[in-house]
Amino acid sequence: MKTKNPQFKGSPVAAANFRWSLDFFRNHDVTTVGYNLIPDEVLEAWVAPDPQQLLSDMADGKADPDSTLPFAVYSCAYGYHDQIYAAKLKDDSYGTPYEKVIEDFFLFQEALHYIVEMNKKRFCFLTFPILHFKALPEMLPLLREAARRFGILQK
Repeated sequence: MKTKNPQFKGSPVAAANFRWSLDFFRNHDVTTVGYNLIPDEVLEAWVAPDPQQLLSDMADGKADPDSTLPFAVYSCAYGYHDQIYAAKLKDDSYGTPYEKVIEDFFLFQEALHYIVEMNKKRFCFLTFPILHFKALPEMLPLLREAARRFGILQK
């Protein structure tokens, strides 16, 4: 997934969150930066209330522009993520398969939901690189357990 010159057409607030996010991605190694460096209001803007419905609405062309912000930001972050891996591997053609990008969107949204909810309640959790998508499968069980203990995840 390559990042060119992405555009976002939405409300002024959503567009500002998108621009802030892009600037952040350009100026940080997304595979190492902790979520604690991202303002709470930006993390909240990245959350899709129903990720499955969002992707379905986008596929059907029925998504409201502001509702697409979480996927637009995620796609750009994944582009920077792949650029970093391409540089580490010395392989400019490196790119995560589209199916994996979609699969990781759900993991990212789940992790993001827990972090945002813990932040709202002022609970602390180990800072980890939320945008290091290859690390999410390892971090998510720990995050789920913390969310369960803090009463955010009921199960």
